[in-house]
Amino acid sequence: MRLSAKPLYTAAMTELTPVDQVAIARTRDGVARVASHAFAGGSVGAVSCRVATRELFVFCAHHFPHTPFAVVTTLLDLHGNLVPFTPGYDQPRTDEMAAHAREFQRDPSREWFTSEGLRRSIESPPELSWTRTG
Repeated sequence: MRLSAKPLYTAAMTELTPVDQVAIARTRDGVARVASHAFAGGSVGAVSCRVATRELFVFCAHHFPHTPFAVVTTLLDLHGNLVPFTPGYDQPRTDEMAAHAREFQRDPSREWFTSEGLRRSIESPPELSWTRTG
């Protein structure tokens, strides 16, 4: 999948309700916690999670700026387009983002995904109850 130089702005992004905004904030928090734990443990790659209320997902890669106190995440639609004017929008688009988008398109029931092929159920504790998937 070739990424365009400029992200597309889709109708799904035009109006985020307060419920959407809360869901996005919770998802960003969860991805940041999982990513900071995984990256501190030497994991490389990326972590992403679907937003419950919209066809969006939050993405965090190991090469994004992060400290023990802050992790940069991005918000994307299921086509791999960055959502304009949201935190992390200034991060460059990558093939890894597109791969995560394709994975969420391929498996609509999937909630969490990492580039290393690990999957976690949203019902399990956020302290990394990982199971390896095929």
